[in-house]
Amino acid sequence: MDCTALFEIQLNEGLSDIGGRTFENCKKIKCLVIPESVKLISGFAFSDCKGLTSIVFQGKTHIVGESVFDCCSALTEITIPSGVVEIGPQWFSNCKKLKKITLPNTLERINRYAFAHCAKLAKIIIPDSVTEIDSCAFNFCEEITICATSGSYAEQYAKDNNIKFEAI
Repeated sequence: MDCTALFEIQLNEGLSDIGGRTFENCKKIKCLVIPESVKLISGFAFSDCKGLTSIVFQGKTHIVGESVFDCCSALTEITIPSGVVEIGPQWFSNCKKLKKITLPNTLERINRYAFAHCAKLAKIIIPDSVTEIDSCAFNFCEEITICATSGSYAEQYAKDNNIKFEAI
């Protein structure tokens, strides 16, 4: 899609799906509000939206596929909606300004390269519901500290992968 002049997206209530690559390379979009009616976002839907600074989910969206928000290099924070059980491969890789991510208590798995090259991501709180994290999930996140409950899977993952850990 050639959307180089697109600055704003207004997704209307009633929209149920956002297909793969729908807004890929829309580099000037700044803010995105996902209405409650959206239940599915497919792979690469917002990949390479370099101007995207804010994403707000108003409902329990199910996100599938790879690289959904890959290379959204201006994105600074995001809250993943409740109901999401898996952070897919490369969802937030190369989001170089991402500093804060809030994960839901429904999350169970973080896939390969999910946060790779997120250089500003210093801390991530991983809920006890997470029982699987790919060994490459935080590749090239040099300053990352995993915050989680003592004795949790996240603590063991941090130790196994030489990542700083902080008990909460």
